[in-house]
Amino acid sequence: MPLKIEVKAGHERLSSFAEKVRLLGEDWLPEFQGAMIRKTDETFDELAHGGSFRGVTWPWFKRTPPARRGGAGALLLQDTGRLRREAAATIFVRSDSETSFGTLLPYAAAQQKMRPFLFFELPGDAETARDVAINFLRRAYKESNS
Repeated sequence: MPLKIEVKAGHERLSSFAEKVRLLGEDWLPEFQGAMIRKTDETFDELAHGGSFRGVTWPWFKRTPPARRGGAGALLLQDTGRLRREAAATIFVRSDSETSFGTLLPYAAAQQKMRPFLFFELPGDAETARDVAINFLRRAYKESNS
């Protein structure tokens, strides 16, 4: 379901506002990305020892990892910390209507398939997106009236 924002205002006010939103461009993306990075970090924290959180389940290791990877105290998907750091670090703008977050780590897709770490949960993340969009639009509106 796409995010749809409807704005009701007089024509003159709306055109000024629309121009300000156009000038601000993709300024909202880093704010939303930050929210998704926080959600992804929570997922890594909560599922470090397996279990279920935010609607996904991470199975525990089939065998105890070797000592070089943490041994019995190992944390799932966190032996180097690189995947966690880079999980939502890159913004990919594909078109005017499609933007995604992710990583270019070569092993990330295989790990995501086995233990999902970067995902959009409904309704919670949709509410986050809505709040970010509303705050962005409020700032744009204030700037268009100053």
